[in-house]
Amino acid sequence: MYGTSKTNKPTTFAPTTHQIVTTTTKKGKTSKATTKRPHTTHPQVLSHDRCARYLDVVFGGGPDKWLYTLDYDHVWRYHPDFGHWDTQGFPITDVFPGAEHHMMAGILSPVTQKIYLFKDYRVWRFSTPNSLDTGFPKRIHGTGTP
Repeated sequence: MYGTSKTNKPTTFAPTTHQIVTTTTKKGKTSKATTKRPHTTHPQVLSHDRCARYLDVVFGGGPDKWLYTLDYDHVWRYHPDFGHWDTQGFPITDVFPGAEHHMMAGILSPVTQKIYLFKDYRVWRFSTPNSLDTGFPKRIHGTGTP
């Protein structure tokens, strides 16, 4: 959505801890300093802070009601009945088997209710997120991604 740079990777957030360190010199003077260190007791997980992300693709509104956002090679989903986003992104190839990383565009056709994902000169069509249609991906003839 904001460019096609290969360096546009998902944003990660690592929590930090603050530690007060007291040191004493040979002359008996003490000093205190605060240090910041990454907190290592929790695995680093992608946080879906949508305000801090550059999303490549946003589409949805089909019969399944899911809103899909693609961020480099991860899919984040929102369902209005649940009222919240996924707690972590899923690899795009898990949600859309047969797709490739870093899709450039996507749309849900209101007529056919099929999902179309685009990358470079190719298009993938899915009847459902986990069902790539036969014969896809196909090469798009012309000047590139619409």
